[in-house]
Amino acid sequence: MQIVEEFEGRFVADVVLGEQIGVGTGNINAGEWTSDRETTIEEGIKRNLVSVDPYAPSCCIDGRGCVSCLNGEPTEPRHPVAGGALVTAYAAAELIGWFGDTVGTSREKLERIDRLLRTAGITTGGHCDDAAAAVAFKDPTTGIPKTGCGADDKLPEIVLLPYTEKETVFAITAALLGEEYDTYNMQFVDEYTVKSQTKGWLPTDIIEVISEQSGKNIEILKSESDATHGHKEAALVVIYTENVTVDRDTFVAETGEQVFVVNIAYIEKIARALATGPAAVKQYTQLKHAMVAYQAATYLKLCDGSQRIITVT
Repeated sequence: MQIVEEFEGRFVADVVLGEQIGVGTGNINAGEWTSDRETTIEEGIKRNLVSVDPYAPSCCIDGRGCVSCLNGEPTEPRHPVAGGALVTAYAAAELIGWFGDTVGTSREKLERIDRLLRTAGITTGGHCDDAAAAVAFKDPTTGIPKTGCGADDKLPEIVLLPYTEKETVFAITAALLGEEYDTYNMQFVDEYTVKSQTKGWLPTDIIEVISEQSGKNIEILKSESDATHGHKEAALVVIYTENVTVDRDTFVAETGEQVFVVNIAYIEKIARALATGPAAVKQYTQLKHAMVAYQAATYLKLCDGSQRIITVT
């Protein structure tokens, strides 16, 4: 069913609750599912489907509520992909060897991708959390840079999961892509190359590169002093229509629940922006598969498999 605008930017759509994902190496737990909770979450998603300005910044799939943007302004509905558009694009670029023989730091590569995305009309965005912001984005014990965004902080570990947890990452990617999935497009560069290229990764580079455009583009999300830093996402909501998302903050306020949200149509937009040259059509398909694989790997790294997939079409 095609999503149809109902009123004031809200939508009606097919919202389907699927089964638990069932696999995960992280510790974010969905909690117990009951029939009442199913109704609360399903109806909450339907009630809070909203349109997104095509030029609004990207955001992360993170389901925690927002305190404010880095510049103190309030946020608004954004385009959700793991870590934001710049993180997802960079990870996929490394997986397929998009940079070729280019020599440079990950910071220089991020700046290159950021320029390309912005030229294509994609406003890069991301997030930190209030705990990381309070310590100036550096772990006070280890001194290791951190942002509070798992997809960003753990990127070097996440990009290795398509190799070390290949079967699982490929299976989740196939579930998210459906009939478009083709194993041929999951032939990434070798593990050693990816590990070597991401060795010097600094998660704070994302904050700096994006905030150079505007502090408005970085959200500060709420954390708590527990093992999961306030995460309690019950599901992974997968949206297949462009410029639509779940109004995260209103959903949290109304239901007391959290859900991860990823927009597959926005991933397609990012992949189109990066696909260039005579092999652009093939490269687009490879990038799209790699970007969706990064969503799958991020889930696998951070969560324990108890979340359910919810599709919005």
